[in-house]
Amino acid sequence: MKSACGVNCHTCQFGKERGCQGCPCSSCFIYEYIKTGGKEAFDLFKQKLCEEINALSLDGLPTINDLNPLIGEFINLKYPLPNLQEVSFLNDQEIYLANQVTSPFSEERCFGIVANMRFILIVEYGIDGENPEILLYKRR
Repeated sequence: MKSACGVNCHTCQFGKERGCQGCPCSSCFIYEYIKTGGKEAFDLFKQKLCEEINALSLDGLPTINDLNPLIGEFINLKYPLPNLQEVSFLNDQEIYLANQVTSPFSEERCFGIVANMRFILIVEYGIDGENPEILLYKRR
């Protein structure tokens, strides 16, 4: 079964593990967006969001051409604060649009892009998400 956004529900590990029945999902802004404006409007939203991210011109960030729906649990890194505490910013149960691209400065570092209707978060991290660093958080 395909979801409204095009994700194959049968291959989604998150859904399989939790008995997800597919759309509609109350924690998915993508489903709500498509339900309200249609798939074409959502595709245009993603395109504009990629353009907004690319216009930030962050040093070394390759051009972002697509964002993929991902559940927060898979991308919710813990960031170190100056007081040595660690904090996560995403909701593990919420769906976000995200992408990961390799840094041109080091094959061992990646840029992670996470966005939704409310914010854009761009981070850099090492293998398996180690040593994450927030590069930009922008409210939309």
